[in-house]
Amino acid sequence: MNILYIHGFNSGGFGGKVDALRASYGPASVINPTLPTQPAAAMQLLGTLCERFAGPDFFVLGSSLGGFYALNLALQYGVRAVLINPAVKDVAQGLAYAEGQQTNYKTGENYIFSPQDLQDLAAMEIADTDWPRLREQVRAYLDAEDEVLPAPQITAFLQGHGIATTLYPGGNHSFEHMAEALQDLQQHWPA
Repeated sequence: MNILYIHGFNSGGFGGKVDALRASYGPASVINPTLPTQPAAAMQLLGTLCERFAGPDFFVLGSSLGGFYALNLALQYGVRAVLINPAVKDVAQGLAYAEGQQTNYKTGENYIFSPQDLQDLAAMEIADTDWPRLREQVRAYLDAEDEVLPAPQITAFLQGHGIATTLYPGGNHSFEHMAEALQDLQQHWPA
């Protein structure tokens, strides 16, 4: 089994979710890059990794903005995708507040989040006609008390598009239910 972990905005390819994936699937199974800050460059790297590892024993797991990237990879490469507290629509609009100088809180990297970055995200929006293609290859897990993204609305949106979705009570944007989500996931996609 190979799992590509995709972190969120201003984050990195290490931390609790990666540790949980390694504990569940084995250390050698998890590919966890720290992505370029520009969405287009991040998707180029992720696409290269999907081309290299895609197969029946591969899936991507994306958190927050990484969930949005995971949806795009599922469409482009036909890979299975797991979404954790994902951003799923109007992502550029949701990140417009971040335009300008940024500091990645995990890596300390300083960079500019540009208007071009927002345009690139807007170009990645999932069309209504594409959602039916994702039903069989996407699963989503959310914490109801996510303080960054509106988890109940995202859950309703995903379920409305036929995506298998679990909303856990409580929690937060960091996602407090990783153990439960991985246990459920292994019932559907065993190692």
